Amino acid sequence: IKNLDDVCYDKVLEQIKVGRQQVLVFVHARNATVRTGLQLVEYARNRGDLEYFLYKAKDDDGQQESRQYQEACRHVSHSKNVQLRDLFPNGTGIHHAGMLRQDRNLVEKYFSKGFIKVLVCTATLAWGVNLP
Repeated sequence: IKNLDDVCYDKVLEQIKVGRQQVLVFVHARNATVRTGLQLVEYARNRGDLEYFLYKAKDDDGQQESRQYQEACRHVSHSKNVQLRDLFPNGTGIHHAGMLRQDRNLVEKYFSKGFIKVLVCTATLAWGVNLP
């Protein structure tokens, strides 16, 4: 029998592998965003699937997008949120009301640009409470 983490990972991988889709994973609590994000990255690393989580520039805008991605990496590396700094290079982000507004803005911006493949968030994102 599979546990929920396995099921979640399988569904996330299925979506990002087929057609390179981005995925939102909704969890119930702020601390679950970090726990789930780290768990997904660990699963991907252990199973050899991490490449599917990573950002890849589209061929037509490759160089410009790559420069934007490098700039995004620099911005995130200056974040006070250690978990965000750890997850971002692995194509994963977190979003919850307990984060600094500037970190939430970074996550929203970089998810919309496709730099974050998997965003683990609380339901407040769906409600629009934390959107500009």
